[in-house]
Amino acid sequence: MERSIEKKRKIKSGSVSKKWTPYSVTVGIILALYAASLFAAIAWAFLTSLKGRIEYIRDPISLPKDWLFSNYVEAFEQLSANGKNIFVMFGNSLWLSVLPPTINLFTAAMASYVMAHYKFPGRNLIWSIIIVMMTLPIMGNAAATYKMYLRLGMYNSPLILLKDISNIGGSLLVIAAFQGVSKTYAEAAFLDGAGHFTVFFRVMLPQAMGVLLALWTMNFITCWNDYMTPIMYLPDYTPITSGLYIYQKETERVLNVPILFAGSLMVLVVPVVMFACFQDKFMNLSFGGGIKG
Repeated sequence: MERSIEKKRKIKSGSVSKKWTPYSVTVGIILALYAASLFAAIAWAFLTSLKGRIEYIRDPISLPKDWLFSNYVEAFEQLSANGKNIFVMFGNSLWLSVLPPTINLFTAAMASYVMAHYKFPGRNLIWSIIIVMMTLPIMGNAAATYKMYLRLGMYNSPLILLKDISNIGGSLLVIAAFQGVSKTYAEAAFLDGAGHFTVFFRVMLPQAMGVLLALWTMNFITCWNDYMTPIMYLPDYTPITSGLYIYQKETERVLNVPILFAGSLMVLVVPVVMFACFQDKFMNLSFGGGIKG
């Protein structure tokens, strides 16, 4: 027991040397090349955003002759779609990226907690429905979804956020997180006179907050990058990603690619910052509780 504890301490302190095997070296090289390809694409986009339109048409690969950082100022002035300037589109992107994952995870956390710690009639049926819904493709139901939103008055309205109440994405992971929390916490709270809501919000929910925060961040990035859903269902609430797509299509013949790339890189800043701030949550998802013995 003492040896295992000492080994864990050495691993945490970095004193244990790692053995490099042919497999680990090969995987490392592949991942390094993949990372380099991503950075190369971003670097090329950044250099392109500093060129003039004519210079890009003549030579899209070479370094810019004049480093036009003013393109980023012009991006704020020129980028618009559906009568919305870039500031309005950024505002739409924020509430369209914050509210859906918040609503989704709040409802998913309540349902997952009940599924993980309570037995009730129909529980197995709900499990089956969740599995089936996660296996069904959703790309072929756009027409039916459009008609449903139109009849319910959710089309082109913030009410469309109500669809995230029934979104089951990540439910299995949240259920696993609650199953990893010892029931001893809840039993102790019940003995002290706490009710079901108190146990959920003040005892069990904080135990799974790491998983929920990681899922929220991933859902935020997904919503931020989603440009097609607002185009289909929210034409008057254009986010910045949809705006860039519409701007590209409307100015296709006279498109100023450096300006478009400048706007795209500004959009990229938000998900990069989000991932940088919460990367530990992605890498260290924990499903264990604090009960020992």
